[in-house]
Parts: sequence; C-alpha cells; structure tokens
Amino acid sequence: MVRTCGMEAVAFSEELFPPGEFPAKGREFSAMRGESAVRYVFAWVADVSRRMIEDGERIIVDTKVDCLLLDALWRNLDLVAMKICVPYVQVSAALHPDMTGQTPYFIYDWPYDPSPEGHARNVRGLQDFLPVVEPCNSVVEDYVKRVGLPISLQDPYAPFSELAQITQTPREFDFPSDHWPREFHYAGLFHESEARFPIPFPWEQLIGEPLTYSSMGTMLNGSEQAFRMIVDAPSGPDPQLVFSIGQITQSS
Repeated sequence: MVRTCGMEAVAFSEELFPPGEFPAKGREFSAMRGESAVRYVFAWVADVSRRMIEDGERIIVDTKVDCLLLDALWRNLDLVAMKICVPYVQVSAALHPDMTGQTPYFIYDWPYDPSPEGHARNVRGLQDFLPVVEPCNSVVEDYVKRVGLPISLQDPYAPFSELAQITQTPREFDFPSDHWPREFHYAGLFHESEARFPIPFPWEQLIGEPLTYSSMGTMLNGSEQAFRMIVDAPSGPDPQLVFSIGQITQSS
C-alpha cells in the first residue's frame, strides 16, 4: 500500500519484528470482544512500541527524514523524535483520544454532557481506564527516564506534537466541544481508492434472491457469534450472503 501511494517503504529490524507476527496477532485479536479486546490491543501496542523505540533512532537517522508523520495512538517514535529533535506531526487514523475529560473517551458509549457532572463522569472513566493503558504508560516512563526527556509524565499530552495533531474524524461527527488546542485539526475522511487492491465481485453468482452484504471491518471481524447472527437473520427460500472480511480473518 505504501509503494502504491508512491512512497518508499523502510523496514525495521527483522529480528525485532519476525515475519508473520502481525497477521497472527491480528487473527487472534479479531475474534475478541469487549474489555478483553481493548486490553489485548493496548498490551500489543506497548510491546510493539518498546521494540520500535529500540530501533527507532537508527531508522530516523539513517533515512534522513525531514519530518515524521506518526499515528497518534502509539507512544514510540514521537519520544525518539523529541530526543533527537526531529519535527513530527500526529494523525489519528482511528478515533482521536480525549484525555481531558471534556468529552467521553472513545471506548465509552456515553452521550456528550458539558455539565460538571458530565465532566466528572468522563474523568472517572479515564481513571477506570488507566490500568488498561498501564503497559503503554510504562513504555513512556521507562524511555523518558532513561534518556532524560524534559517532559511531565503526569501530562498525557506531553508527547503530542506542537506542530499539528490531525484527526480523520469529520468535525460533524465529533462532540460539539471547542477545548482542543490550536494545533488540532479535523481533516477527514481519509480515503484513497488508488491505494486499495481491486476486489472483483462475483456478479455471475447472483440468482435474484434478496442479498445481504456485510462489511465486517478490518480488525474485530472474526467473531463466530457475529457471523452466525448475520447468517441466521435473512428470510426467504434461498437468501444470498456476501461478507467483506479484509485480510485478517481467513474465509472457510
């Protein structure tokens, strides 16, 4: 995908990232639900971040980059960039995190409530979530102390870029809050059809019966229960089903 967009792909050390590890982890994660899925993904992010930090400075120096574009969810190369004074901006490819308590953190399904009670609820939610992100916070704390970065470990936004923080969430889809810093920008949606592989659709197999098309997403798409519910839902003598399952879940 990177090369399709006309950019150069630079690999990290293979000894740190064995081939096949990411697909295997993705398949295991895809069948999870609820808190176990959230804990799994943040533990995975922490593990990968620790390894990226280990080889990150070499990669940045060797490639002679002018600026880094980083995923806002990950705490790794932003810390390395701060250490070696390389500018960086961050993009939230998923939902952008709000750790101020002004709006609900993205794992909660709470409505927007700007009252003091709503703010207190959001803060309690963040506090309840701290044990889940503790592995990621440990990565940050270990590196900051080891290299002596002059940032506050009590400020969750300390590693965030002062140049630009970009989210792909459209402004119209976000909560109506104006507490974001001046470097925060709404810029979504991001969609480049040229970077996607063409997938032929089997039109010749359609028989004229009602068609159910299910797009299962890219990550949490391996739940047998979810597939069973979709299979059992259609009515009619011979309904047809089409599942779009991405590259993680294996069809069978």
